[in-house]
Amino acid sequence: MEIYAHPRGYEVEVALLGGLPSALHAEDYSLGTGYALLRRTGDDDATWDPKIAVIGGVIHRYLQRGSAAPPTLKLEEAACRAAGLEPKLERAGKDSEEVGYQKWDGEEVPPERLRRAVAMGDTGDGTPPDLEPSLRETLLGSEEERRFLEWACTGARAGRGGRLLPQVLFRDLGMGSKDERRADFVYSDGVGRPIVIEIDGIQHEESKEADKSRDEALEGLGLEVRRIPASALKGTEREDAPGIEHLEDVWKGAAGDRRDDEDEWAKATRWIQEGVALQAALTSLWVHGAIQGAEDEVHVSGRLPPEVWRAAVEDWMALAKAIIDAHGLTNVVQRPQPKVVSEEEAEGKDPSENRILIALETQQPWWHRIPDARPDMVIRRCVPITTTWMSASTDPEWSQWKKAGKTSEEVRDEGLGWLLTAAFRKRRFREAQAAAIRRWMDGQDTIVLLPTGAGKSMIYQLAGLISPGTTLVVAPLIALMNDQREGLHQSGIGRVKALSSEGREKTRRTHSGRSGTEALSS
Repeated sequence: MEIYAHPRGYEVEVALLGGLPSALHAEDYSLGTGYALLRRTGDDDATWDPKIAVIGGVIHRYLQRGSAAPPTLKLEEAACRAAGLEPKLERAGKDSEEVGYQKWDGEEVPPERLRRAVAMGDTGDGTPPDLEPSLRETLLGSEEERRFLEWACTGARAGRGGRLLPQVLFRDLGMGSKDERRADFVYSDGVGRPIVIEIDGIQHEESKEADKSRDEALEGLGLEVRRIPASALKGTEREDAPGIEHLEDVWKGAAGDRRDDEDEWAKATRWIQEGVALQAALTSLWVHGAIQGAEDEVHVSGRLPPEVWRAAVEDWMALAKAIIDAHGLTNVVQRPQPKVVSEEEAEGKDPSENRILIALETQQPWWHRIPDARPDMVIRRCVPITTTWMSASTDPEWSQWKKAGKTSEEVRDEGLGWLLTAAFRKRRFREAQAAAIRRWMDGQDTIVLLPTGAGKSMIYQLAGLISPGTTLVVAPLIALMNDQREGLHQSGIGRVKALSSEGREKTRRTHSGRSGTEALSS
């Protein structure tokens, strides 16, 4: 997204990632959280491999398949155990088709409270964020904007600073794909309506009608607009400005919603999402050539419990291997196998030439000052204003790479089985499913005849999930389409759309009255 400027020497990718303990019912929650992946640029990009770029794109899409998607198995188990949640959960029996934790039917876990706890995240020790110097001129257009940012990130407001976005493009707010104007700031806690904040200098005296028209358009998209006179940011008048008083009330309300005794569900969910963010960061580093082979040494720092991030890294390597093997590219694409160590393990040792530093700073906003150590990747929280996805494009040479692959059916089926378990929590394939998926992924025309309820849908659902490009499924009945969509949503997969005459008619009837959340996420 273009609203994220680049600190000097870094590029910023924005990922909207999910992650929910599989014991909860995915259809009840909407927990997608934005992460800014700040990757240090350098000579590594010269080693760009188009085959790894395609596989990496598939991994990115898998990690972003839905806001309530279950995580990989080791990551889920480690997060639930570290949060003290595991004693409440039961595992599926050996005779069950399912694996992992069973659906939770105990005490209520209010979706809104869990959503807010995860969206607010970890605000650290209350230290105000500090703007990265190389972004100062890019993000702050006036002295008044600098004063506002300082005010918003000090005192009791420091914990709210992570949800403040400077200089947001209007087109990213839904104002038209070619609108290059910018809002001074946008605030969002990930739950309530985003607030557009405008700092009005003397030049706005001549544009009141235009400002009013624009504000009405933004409010029509479900956003709230607050204007603050620049004079209110110069001395004692600050507390008397209506816009500032309103923001004080919003931030006090958000602080009141925070619970000091964050419960086990919120901890486990937040740690799962941060583990998924780490997996997305590793994927980006692999695609850009920073991670290449077993000689690479990845150092991870941050607040995430070590057993959680270790599980996240192990699952990421297994995920990459499973996708490579499932596509039959075992001898074509080198899978990532870095050694991962903590700060404590690295202390006192000579640094490796192939050392890669990843800083998990999820308590900080994306625009916070870059650490002096200049990590290869910095992971921070952000609030995407529009739904964004990192790409999963294909390559003209894809079919040729597939032909060069010499992976056995047994190895391919093992990779497919790992992905089946991770994405759908199924223990094993039913008859003919794996063979049909292999043929489909190899581009071969395939007819599958199976009894009702034998798992035909799983064939194209899994194959589409782990393949580059877009999967189009043609169904003969609208009811069947809706059933397929709901089934995918229950599995935590939200990147699915049912297109039918019924859907078009419903869109026409509701378009003018849709809510802000719908307008921003559609």
